[in-house]
Amino acid sequence: MRSQSLAALVTGGASGIGPATARLLTDEGARVAVLDVAAQAPGEFAAHLNGGISDDASVVAAVRDAVRALGGLDVLVDNAGIGAQDDVEDNSDEEWHRVLDMNVVGMVRVTRAALPALRASAHAAIAEPRIEAELVHHVGEQLLPGQEQSIGAHRGRGVAPVAATDRSHSRAAASGSMA
Repeated sequence: MRSQSLAALVTGGASGIGPATARLLTDEGARVAVLDVAAQAPGEFAAHLNGGISDDASVVAAVRDAVRALGGLDVLVDNAGIGAQDDVEDNSDEEWHRVLDMNVVGMVRVTRAALPALRASAHAAIAEPRIEAELVHHVGEQLLPGQEQSIGAHRGRGVAPVAATDRSHSRAAASGSMA
């Protein structure tokens, strides 16, 4: 699929799957901005934005700068996140709060800041590539009862179209479909 003329923002674009995703989108013809706490992401992109997702005002400014640099926004790859330092038993509540703030609340901050620009796009989509990876990493292949369906519905469907309302958008992103 050619992404020609699409504008994409990739958070966490300097490490892990972020730069690979940004390069793939660029190779497909998209204009790409990367946002990361690292000074610069590897690769040639339309914009390199230095910043994190742990502060709402910084996120709003970074998304605004990305939209300005790209001339709009069609795709959000909400990839930035962190892993816990130890395992479930060894981590303190403070460590889990840090991880949840970055990986859950940070995702909300970025999505909330991007929604106005995405709603203006005829091709809007949000990809959340961390969701499945985090579940497999922390839970392993032995899933808790009832999770098989929700993870199975999401597996392979990391991109959800942006709906007209926040409520239906949240359902779409969580379920992997607009049903």
